Amino acid sequence: MYEKYKILSYPRTDSQYLSMDVYDEIVEHLKSCRFGGSTKVIDRIDLTALQADKSYFNDLKVIDHHALIPTINADMDKAYSSLAVDEKKVFDAIVLSLIAIFYPVYEYDATTLIVEIGGNHFKSTGTTIRSLGYKVLLKNTAEEKEPIQILPELSQGDSLVVDSVVMLDKKTVPPKEYNDETIVKVMEKYGIGTSATRAEIIKKLQNPKRQFITREKGKYSVTKLGEEYIRIVPNELKAPELTQRFEADLQKVNEGALTKDAFLDLCLAFSRRI
Repeated sequence: MYEKYKILSYPRTDSQYLSMDVYDEIVEHLKSCRFGGSTKVIDRIDLTALQADKSYFNDLKVIDHHALIPTINADMDKAYSSLAVDEKKVFDAIVLSLIAIFYPVYEYDATTLIVEIGGNHFKSTGTTIRSLGYKVLLKNTAEEKEPIQILPELSQGDSLVVDSVVMLDKKTVPPKEYNDETIVKVMEKYGIGTSATRAEIIKKLQNPKRQFITREKGKYSVTKLGEEYIRIVPNELKAPELTQRFEADLQKVNEGALTKDAFLDLCLAFSRRI
């Protein structure tokens, strides 16, 4: 979509912010997406009164390139019609993410309900939604997959009728295997790779010549070689903090705050210590 159709901005970036020069032309970006199902949701925005909210537009937070957004393209609808199904899903998610920042905030009350029955106290937690705001756009996306427990409006001292009581017999289960979405999230959490390199890291770990992990039916699992490798590698080398430190030092090299020779010296010193 970036290289062939020119409908998405430069994708090799970790930045989650937009620069002020993008704000100056953001109306045109939105207008380019005004076709099909996006027309109605864009028309709810007052394009004459868009604010440069620093939560999204901040030159100081833009690293190498601004966040991924749709481009200004007069033939956007034509290009969109040529996309494959999965490509359309990715494009739709990016467009909704951009539109959402100009929608009202999501307002809710986090509620704790304590009910006394026969001298016993039962606690429930839930949400009372005041205004869905931007979440009306995301209700069918991955961001909204987790169910929200909605509690009614209540005041202290209100009486409730317990219609039924059910005792559930449950057991704890092992953590779920990583899928394509969750494995990227955990890599982001621990600073492993960048948006441009994470897919390649996962691919290398699946190399048949030295296969550390496998992927079957969308789920990742470790091989015997991977388990043995983790067992014998020193803790210092497999700690996520090591990757984070290397990434931070490499960023300093890119910024000119650390020389290449100094970075190599740090690597050598670390190698000697372990």
